[in-house]
Amino acid sequence: MPSPEKIIAGEGTVAAGEGYHRPSDKEAKVLALDLVEGRAFATWMIRKHDEHLLPVIFMPLGLMDDIARKQMAADKIVHLYGHMDKASPRSVNGYPCFMSMGVLNAEDTKRVGEQIDRLIEVRKTFMEDEA
Repeated sequence: MPSPEKIIAGEGTVAAGEGYHRPSDKEAKVLALDLVEGRAFATWMIRKHDEHLLPVIFMPLGLMDDIARKQMAADKIVHLYGHMDKASPRSVNGYPCFMSMGVLNAEDTKRVGEQIDRLIEVRKTFMEDEA
């Protein structure tokens, strides 16, 4: 899985009061549904050999200053995501490009992942009922 941690580095100080916004339970569920239904795209969907494209897929990552990178590192951000309705009309090697992005730390990535697993299981059960 690609990780922004490989790109995040820098000097500077972080202003007090800035930082990571943890998604509510409802926001985590909505994000999981958007990911399952293809309305959102996340860094774990990028193939290993395409990790170098991360700052092109999520352009704010490539454009952010050292202080913002340091804040992301302090917040222990491990994944980025974007909603497809906000994607650029262009793509790179088949990947969407985003001029805005959401971020997840490890704990919230796990929360969203659990909701994704739950949705996939519900879909399997739904389809089994038809058999």
